[in-house]
Amino acid sequence: MVVKMDAAELYGPIRAQLHFMLLIVFMVTAGVLLLRLQIRPLTRRLVTGERQLKLALDSSQLALFDWDLRSGKVYLSGQWQVILGDKDEHTHATCPELAQNVHPEDLPELRKQLRLTLKEMTPSYDVEHRFKTRNGQWI
Repeated sequence: MVVKMDAAELYGPIRAQLHFMLLIVFMVTAGVLLLRLQIRPLTRRLVTGERQLKLALDSSQLALFDWDLRSGKVYLSGQWQVILGDKDEHTHATCPELAQNVHPEDLPELRKQLRLTLKEMTPSYDVEHRFKTRNGQWI
């Protein structure tokens, strides 16, 4: 027995699937291009902002710290090391390690201000305290 089928009927389902796949590929490509067009200006703004912040921090000669509450690690900017008498190098520490270098008379106020800040009872963490340098002096 010979079954005769024309090409349109034979390849019709395959063509429909191929058209669907091409449509999906086109939509994904268009989506990626649109995302790139929207992300590129944001990336530029982020890079520019980061550059400006670095310039402001470097020229102010202020030290910056960032405490990750989940891990307990404290990021210290390079200026911390310069102030303490070391080379300009970013480093990490923990709060207990840093507390060992705070003047004992200043530690209660520092902890009080830290608690208030963490409980969001004060708008910012603003406390002055003495800190021991590498050569043992208090600054």
